[in-house]
Amino acid sequence: MEQLHGHTELPTRDEWMSMLEHSGFPDAPDEWLACNSSHVELHAYPCSLWLLFHTLLAHSSEPDALPTLHSIIGYVTNFFGCADCVGHFAVLSARLETDLRELATTGHHHGGRERAALWLWSAHN
Repeated sequence: MEQLHGHTELPTRDEWMSMLEHSGFPDAPDEWLACNSSHVELHAYPCSLWLLFHTLLAHSSEPDALPTLHSIIGYVTNFFGCADCVGHFAVLSARLETDLRELATTGHHHGGRERAALWLWSAHN
């Protein structure tokens, strides 16, 4: 992600797509927008933090995926500024192991990295 070096704002959609392409990720759907919500105040720190979490997990190795996910959960639990968010995330993460096992049995989600990424995506959304 050397293309983010020196940036003080979130990348534009074109910059983000260029970084994804450079990293070997498939194209995102046309309707996808980074940090798009009805709450403009959430488009800075919280959005960039979740972008970091998703990026760290997407780039983790297979053996490092679950420890990375546990580190993300620990960060949210101990350092996130929104108490309601922390409480909601704690409820979701209490089911982490069960959810990961269920993802493994639903067919094609056998890799730990893929299951961890899907779990985080689901929890975040």
